[in-house]
Amino acid sequence: MKKHFLKTILVLAAVLAPTMAFAVCENLDGNCLDQALRSLDRVDNNISGANLGEDMTNGVTFYTAVGVFRQSLLTQQMNVALLKKLANEEKNKDVSEAYSSAAAMIVMNLCMPQKLAARQSRQIVRNYLNAHPEEWGNSIDSLLRKAFTSTFPCQKGG
Repeated sequence: MKKHFLKTILVLAAVLAPTMAFAVCENLDGNCLDQALRSLDRVDNNISGANLGEDMTNGVTFYTAVGVFRQSLLTQQMNVALLKKLANEEKNKDVSEAYSSAAAMIVMNLCMPQKLAARQSRQIVRNYLNAHPEEWGNSIDSLLRKAFTSTFPCQKGG
């Protein structure tokens, strides 16, 4: 019993761990994403001038955020799958409840393609930010999750 409880706790800790572990902006929110996207636009249009290094750093921040988000999502989905497997194998009520709770907390209806063009990810996030300015105070992770979920929802039963 203790062995299964410990496994469940470890998997839940990994599933629910914070997903953003870097800081370039003062606050990791929609304003930070907007700053990074504007910087990328300036780099693309060759209008960075003396701020080229800063703009490139901000651009890297955006792509790092998207990469961290994608990796975190994959890890969370794998951990939920592990909990589901444990719940099925053990027929243990505690593990089953842990699986249900973890699955409910993670947006499992996000089906991002394995390959996503850089410009496409920028456009998806830009469109979401433009459509939801009231959410700019939310965390980068929350905004990316909402932007990509609205663009790439899973089909029923996905």
